[in-house]
Amino acid sequence: MLPNLKEEKKLWTPTRPPPSRLPAGKRAPKGFKRVVGLDEAGRGPIAGPVTAAAVMVRPAKLKIKNSELKILLRQVKDSKKLTPKKREELFKILIKNPAIEWGMGKVSEKIIDKINIKNAAELAMERAVKKLRHQPDFLIIDGKYLKNHKLKSMKYKLIVKADEKVFSC
Repeated sequence: MLPNLKEEKKLWTPTRPPPSRLPAGKRAPKGFKRVVGLDEAGRGPIAGPVTAAAVMVRPAKLKIKNSELKILLRQVKDSKKLTPKKREELFKILIKNPAIEWGMGKVSEKIIDKINIKNAAELAMERAVKKLRHQPDFLIIDGKYLKNHKLKSMKYKLIVKADEKVFSC
């Protein structure tokens, strides 16, 4: 049974510390163990593919020893706002962490031209989820609308600017 989302919203009041930079599991309704953050890149450019990432962070297994990395993680809001060097450094550390599982999906320009950029971005998200080792219990999707039937068949929550609020987005 899906937990009551209205009850969960009470946990995110302005008087509590901001939930940003927490793993997705801390932003989803209680009772879900495999929570995945989904975001796309490439909707803005006129040419080129659209790419999406699905990231699952298991907080209980997340071990970060490097204090510099901890500081960097707290500062990350949107990976596009990081310098390429910091983004690369963070990527190399995170992909080696056993608590982080990720998948990427890509949709070509030809398909974008046929189905439009919004549908292509959702298709890229669907492909990213399929590449995860474990099927998610819950999705946190950066966005306002969702039409993709395969993604909608899962339990999910849409959050506008989720990449600024949820670490795994």
